[in-house]
Amino acid sequence: MNSKDKRAGRVVAVNQTNNGMVTCSVQLSHAGGQEENVPVGKPHAKVMWKPEPGWTVVVDYMEDGTPFITDVLSVPSKTFDAPQLAEGSMTFQFDDETAITVDKDSSGNYTVDISASGKVSVSSAEAVEVDGGSITLGTGGNDAALVTDVSTTTDGEGKVTDISLTKTSTTSAE
Repeated sequence: MNSKDKRAGRVVAVNQTNNGMVTCSVQLSHAGGQEENVPVGKPHAKVMWKPEPGWTVVVDYMEDGTPFITDVLSVPSKTFDAPQLAEGSMTFQFDDETAITVDKDSSGNYTVDISASGKVSVSSAEAVEVDGGSITLGTGGNDAALVTDVSTTTDGEGKVTDISLTKTSTTSAE
């Protein structure tokens, strides 16, 4: 086998080692062929992806015949509408509602969109910084609005009798 040989195969099992290496058992497309503990190739040292059983993948081979997974050909267990992307754009689509998309517009500017079928969490050891003109808080109506001021009304004894909230759905980034 030389380094140009590639085979298509279906992932049968997925394992992850304690140090993070992902390996798969792959049933190759030719009769009786199966590769065990095939490492999943990484496009970058700090990027990781983990196939699921049932995915059809490309198994490539190094000069010495060692197999490794390079690409995904199909994901039959998941069906979702692929977004229309402009040239120079990229998306990581996980299901119909969950994606990270970097989209290039006609003027060459990029927009980054993060959407999820569950919760989106942004965390940092220091601070989260927003560098832009404004923040729009979403389409949740008054419940998604940011409280910008609280006013109270008190009676003659100083007891609060009414609370009034001032809300906004857009705020300036500071």
